[in-house]
Amino acid sequence: MKVILFKPFEKFRENQLFIFGTFFLLLGTYIATFCHANYDGAIDIHFSNYQLTFTELLTENLINISVLFLCLFLAGIYRYKKTKTIDILNIVLISRVPFYFLALFNVNNSLSVNSSIPINELMDFAMEHLFLLITMTIVMILVVIWMFALLYNGYKTATNAKGNVGLALFIAAIVVAEILSKLIIYSTIL
Repeated sequence: MKVILFKPFEKFRENQLFIFGTFFLLLGTYIATFCHANYDGAIDIHFSNYQLTFTELLTENLINISVLFLCLFLAGIYRYKKTKTIDILNIVLISRVPFYFLALFNVNNSLSVNSSIPINELMDFAMEHLFLLITMTIVMILVVIWMFALLYNGYKTATNAKGNVGLALFIAAIVVAEILSKLIIYSTIL
């Protein structure tokens, strides 16, 4: 079970991972349309009062996947010339699967807050939803840890990364991907 959850790249074939990742990309995007979720960065999710269309959310997700793929691939190819494109793409697709289900926390749009709400009303909102907010925070932290574990385990396997240099390249790729994806999404969609 540990291999399936944290190192599926060692258990399943490339085409299985690609199909699984693509299916959950579409399913996660579909869920996000009804839950007012917004994937406005490579490792970001936000809830809002406005609802993006399926096409807009799919575009966001494709930008995130493309930028994260490109950054990890360039970091991988720099370190290990035999890095395969499909391996990095599958790593990115699979690592985002747990992330898509975070949208379900906002299934009835209860976590969307209007930014013009006065601070006292915002505090009332937080107190009303305290248990949900605490639960969501814990789950989000676990999902982000899971996502990074999938990303790093896959990256390490695909690029033969070892030691501090491999880790530094991985971290740099993630930071650059987050910045680039935000810039692209905010200049094209939002």
